[in-house]
Amino acid sequence: QLVVGRKERVIHEGRKRIDIVFRNAANEGFFFDLIFRFNIICPWIFFECKNYTTQPSNPELDQLLGRFSQGRGRFGILVCRNIADRLLLLKRCSDALNDGRGYIMALADAQLSELLALREKSDYAGISAFLHKELESLFLGERPASQLVEPAAPGLEKSGVEGTAFPAAGEGFLDSAACEGLLKIGNWSRDKWAKRIHC
Repeated sequence: QLVVGRKERVIHEGRKRIDIVFRNAANEGFFFDLIFRFNIICPWIFFECKNYTTQPSNPELDQLLGRFSQGRGRFGILVCRNIADRLLLLKRCSDALNDGRGYIMALADAQLSELLALREKSDYAGISAFLHKELESLFLGERPASQLVEPAAPGLEKSGVEGTAFPAAGEGFLDSAACEGLLKIGNWSRDKWAKRIHC
């Protein structure tokens, strides 16, 4: 679904960089639905990766929003270590959406671990359902606790890919282990593409 991944892709003649960008070649599932069911412009999918110990706030969202354009697309995913106040971050993402600036979903270690576990089982329908749930929260707000039936999240110390552990939180970007996790979810083979993406 997501192909031709690039790490630290430069735009604006090098004045800005996108942490990870994929071309959206989906012909089914979540990323297909973004275009053909939700009418979201997203020929490319942008990922901004933050390894902060604190929860991302407006500056991090603004950085990702600054990569959007009518031609490049208006959908991105902010990847971070933890989300202490999910409701607040969701409201900030909704603010950007309601202002017409673009669509941002935020995923932390727990969500990445769950996605990677689904990817290891080749459960693509499960991945699509998970991402649809996140998009629903962006559009409609969080569901009441009485309506939630959540599967147990895998342990945070592992990425979900055997032998690959997420690095300890610190100031800066996610390292190659977490980058590999994103590429794995995107149905990429590290062995095949490592030389191209330097991840």
